[in-house]
Amino acid sequence: MAICPFAEWVPAPDWKHGYPSGDMLRPQGAVLHSAEGDNQASKDVLLGPIMSSWQFYICRDGTILQHMDSLRVAWHTKTRFGRINKTFWGIEAEGIAGEPLTDAQVESSIRLIRWLWAEHGLWEFSRQTLREHNEFTATACPSGRIPWDVLVPRLNEEQEVDLGWLWEVMEWLHDMVDQQKWADILWLLPELGLVHN
Repeated sequence: MAICPFAEWVPAPDWKHGYPSGDMLRPQGAVLHSAEGDNQASKDVLLGPIMSSWQFYICRDGTILQHMDSLRVAWHTKTRFGRINKTFWGIEAEGIAGEPLTDAQVESSIRLIRWLWAEHGLWEFSRQTLREHNEFTATACPSGRIPWDVLVPRLNEEQEVDLGWLWEVMEWLHDMVDQQKWADILWLLPELGLVHN
């Protein structure tokens, strides 16, 4: 189960994801949407009878809401056989047509997309992996709200990485090997994500 550590968990109803053919997303990227309303209106759709859902929602203030496990198939882009829904995350942004994303929404989008890519092993930030709803179906969504000229370059900026912790772990591992403390080493490797239990 992949839950974003900095998102608020607001679960969608259990029946609002997946298809008879499966409910496991095979990630290739994200489709960005305009909610065409506020958070409450979107919650009403998400919790109501309309067959529409999405994995993530970004509020005007930058708060990120997660509505289902990131590997569940949401119903955000209607295409034949759910092809796009089975391979792309749906990210809704609070607001309406003609209203650009707020600075907080842009920052949260960058943070969320970077986390999704890192968590699920994607590496390319481009307009091939980041799409608009209107590229797949006849809709105005996201109504020109996505600042692609800012978003894609920002995603591709190199991130400063503090490797000080890695050096400390390597020194600790070296000491544990010297002392033949195999149980301690075996405990640490899954914690670091280097092996799976």
